[in-house]
Amino acid sequence: MVSLLYLLLTMVLGMQVKGNDGGVVVSEAKDGFFRPKVTIEMTNMLKQHLIVHCKDKHHDLGAQIIKTGETYSFVVTPNIFKKVTLYFCKFYFASSSYYFDIYRQDRDDCPDHVCYWSIFEKGPCRINFVSPQCFRWNDK
Repeated sequence: MVSLLYLLLTMVLGMQVKGNDGGVVVSEAKDGFFRPKVTIEMTNMLKQHLIVHCKDKHHDLGAQIIKTGETYSFVVTPNIFKKVTLYFCKFYFASSSYYFDIYRQDRDDCPDHVCYWSIFEKGPCRINFVSPQCFRWNDK
């Protein structure tokens, strides 16, 4: 019995340490062992190209160019023990740069495990079924 419990605990911890799949453009999140993965989708609502560079403590997704009206997406694996998963992005447009925490596990409870974001000049807005929730850019 102890061996079975040890094996199960080892599997759970091993899956948690693995973290993000490292996928950059993904259309669908697959379920994890305990917690489903979350897809982050960002749509460029600016009248110009947008460069976005997202990362967390362990994964750098690299810089991506998003044309007006296009969507960029990636998958996040939330922490199963604490709500501490954080992905932050730097956005470049109009000869300026801006920061925003695009996924905060303690803030973002997205329907169907997909967080839809629209990126505007004043800041990003998370789109949900009730009304958009808009945020200002982070302080530099």
